Parts: sequence; structure tokens; C-alpha cells
Amino acid sequence: MRSDGTNQVRLTNSPALDFEPDWSPDGTRIVFTTDRDNAGYEIYVMNADGTVPVRVTANIGADFQPNWSPDGQRIAFQSNRDGNLEVYVMDADGSNQTRLTTTPSQQALFVGTPVWSPDGTRIAYERAGRISIMNGDGTGDVALPPVGSVDIDPSWRPAAP
Repeated sequence: MRSDGTNQVRLTNSPALDFEPDWSPDGTRIVFTTDRDNAGYEIYVMNADGTVPVRVTANIGADFQPNWSPDGQRIAFQSNRDGNLEVYVMDADGSNQTRLTTTPSQQALFVGTPVWSPDGTRIAYERAGRISIMNGDGTGDVALPPVGSVDIDPSWRPAAP
């Protein structure tokens, strides 16, 4: 749709839940979460016009909250495939899926909502109601000082022109 809400176009036509869309930086693809295969929540990538949806994750558990890297080469997402919610990254075609965070199994902490920095070098995410930042490869993880009683859903300010 246009920024004023007009010209809305339906891109998926599945009886399943299709949600959490994110445009690729070049505007040609959309990554989204769905349960259309009755296999739990998985991540798909489709063309911007809704054609050619391709499943890029397949595992036991749930994968969701995908976010494109600024160069369009990788996707950060969260998954509970290893028992706890963790942050993962993968190549845009679904290959090279790598877990970046590790939460001890005895700590049932929420970890997720990953979002890439505008320069693509870091990922901000939520861990137990606080925002943390790490390098794109999972190193250099730093918890930010709290701002409120609960800090969730991180977002980066766009890079200056």
C-alpha cells in the first residue's frame, strides 16, 4: 500500500497465519513468518508481488521475527529450535543457519526481536526485558543499561544521509 494507506494489495492467500513481514533492502523480496505447512511457525521469502513463496527454515520448533540485513544477504530471526528462544542468522536463501545467543536451559528467558543496525555490523535484540547489542556474528554481546522497567522491541535510528 501507499504511505497514506491507499492502494492496499493482498500478497498472500493462505488460510494460515502469514505475519511479521519485512521488505528486503532492495524492495524486491519480503520475508515473513507463517504456519502454512502445519509444521509450526517457519520463515518464508517471496517476491515483492507475492509470487514464489519459498520456505527458508524447516525444523522442530518455531522460527519467527525475521529481519533483513541492510545488504540483503542475511536474515536475523528468533527460534526455539534448541529449547530456548535464541537469536539466529542465516543467509537469505536459508543456508548457514547459525545460533548467535545461548541461554542456559534452566533460565527460561525471552530472547528475540533481533534487528540489524543500519550499517549491518550489529544486531540489537531483547533479552529478559532488556535490550542487548552484539556483533553480527554473535560476539561482543553487551546489555544496555535499562531505560524503563521493561525494555523491548529494539529499533535503530536510520543512518544519517
